[in-house]
Amino acid sequence: MKNENENAKTISSMLNSFSFSYKGFCNSMEREHKTLQQNFTRLCVEWLLTCASDNYNYDGRNEASHILGKKIENVLNETAIPFI
Repeated sequence: MKNENENAKTISSMLNSFSFSYKGFCNSMEREHKTLQQNFTRLCVEWLLTCASDNYNYDGRNEASHILGKKIENVLNETAIPFI
């Protein structure tokens, strides 16, 4: 199994493609197993909380991610995503 760094590089490479479709990816994810969808949501929540952190290193290219994370941080922290 790949470690987290290798997985992050794989995702980064995917996102670096001009042909990547966010909507297409989400449509495909919607057809995955429900538990995998739930785990993907956990990943997205954790990423947004990372962006919201005061220690998040941002500049003009990713400042909107930090601002969005800050705006929804309380909701993300208050919402449990159970394992079922």
